[in-house]
Amino acid sequence: MSEKQTQCPHHGLQDATRACIHVATAIVTGEQVGFHWGDNAPMARPDAWCHACEERAATNKGQWNDAILAQADFKILCVKCWDEAKRVLYG
Repeated sequence: MSEKQTQCPHHGLQDATRACIHVATAIVTGEQVGFHWGDNAPMARPDAWCHACEERAATNKGQWNDAILAQADFKILCVKCWDEAKRVLYG
């Protein structure tokens, strides 16, 4: 397994990406936390985050700082989980 891959308990060995803890948890709970992603990233599935993390960054002029990153607590997701989160949470 390379650093760019993860062993997902649901999808097996997949390419890896990241999402805030709130999005990662919502995949399991179904809670509608929203879904945002960095659209200027060169990868197909860039980091993703929820509405609350988006609002925290917005109150800091769109800048992510250490405190916001700590609250986001980004977790590794497989790309198939990322796709599912986007499908269910985006909007």
